[in-house]
Amino acid sequence: MTWIKICGFQCEEELHAIQDLDLNAVGFVLVPGRRRTVSKANLRNMIHLVPSHLFTVGVMMDPTLQEIEDWLTEFPLRAIQLHGVESPSFCAEVKKRFSIQLIKTFHVDHQGTSTSPSSYLPWIDLALLDSVVKGKRGGTGTSFQWKQVIPPFQKECIQANLPLWIAGGLQESNIIDLLQMYTPDGVDLSSSVEIHGKKDLYLMSSFIERVRKHGSTNSQNNGSNQ
Repeated sequence: MTWIKICGFQCEEELHAIQDLDLNAVGFVLVPGRRRTVSKANLRNMIHLVPSHLFTVGVMMDPTLQEIEDWLTEFPLRAIQLHGVESPSFCAEVKKRFSIQLIKTFHVDHQGTSTSPSSYLPWIDLALLDSVVKGKRGGTGTSFQWKQVIPPFQKECIQANLPLWIAGGLQESNIIDLLQMYTPDGVDLSSSVEIHGKKDLYLMSSFIERVRKHGSTNSQNNGSNQ
């Protein structure tokens, strides 16, 4: 099954809307100064509304170890997503100190290149490919050059038994192409399921339904071919 993570929840109303959705993970942006950033005060009011079966992810960008500790001491996050230019040695320190699931984002620049995941092994639990547009990392609503980037990156992940998620401009109109061509372990989205900057139940439901129908069709086809 393809994991689905929706990132950038900002208020209690948005979390009320996802109670019956077939999601796997939700993300909270803990990066200061971003449009979807949540404060500790806001997160205190929101975290208890997340259904218990969902994976809660705190998204941070080039944090200090103390900043990570401050968040984890107060909030029961299941994973930390490092969304900056954190080094392999920093990831090693995070993993050793906190023993938490660690997602590392690898950004694809305008030339279609990304850092290799190999130097981050064995410290990360999951790799995420995302776009960087004019220096902005994540939340751009812009896809990268799948054909150029995903195959070699995915090959390294498979060899390392490292799950790979894809982000960057994913929406209902292109998600099936991504799933059919590359079958990533998971997908991560935010802006494409928003209207006027807020998560929209219909858009979230439609995207999730499209992914799940594709998975169901594939399972039926594989069964009929056995």
